Amino acid sequence: MDASKVLSILYNEIHSVVVGMIDSEGHPSSAFVKDDETWHKRNSVYQEFLKQAMAQRPVFLELGVGFNTPGIIRYPFERIAAANPDAMLIRVNQENAAASYTDLNNILSIQQDLKAAVDKIKHS
Repeated sequence: MDASKVLSILYNEIHSVVVGMIDSEGHPSSAFVKDDETWHKRNSVYQEFLKQAMAQRPVFLELGVGFNTPGIIRYPFERIAAANPDAMLIRVNQENAAASYTDLNNILSIQQDLKAAVDKIKHS
């Protein structure tokens, strides 16, 4: 899958979080994302970064991301990794490090406390 397809998937995942929620100024928003002009400018920069990264062999390092807002980081990272076999997703999570996709092969899941995992890496 090419980078533009992956970026489209990511955009739709992030954008779907804000749909249906309106702030006091009439902009779709959530506690974490505000869909306004600033968001679109920053999103363009992020999309360009992802496009360049996807042309290489990106590594997505996910530290302690759980299920509070999985549509922002957790699920999009899995979808990008699933769409790009050259990508690598490294996930450290104390309670649930496993992938949601059973056929996701390019993930390293470390189910451990983040500090303990980092200490183990430092001392090895």
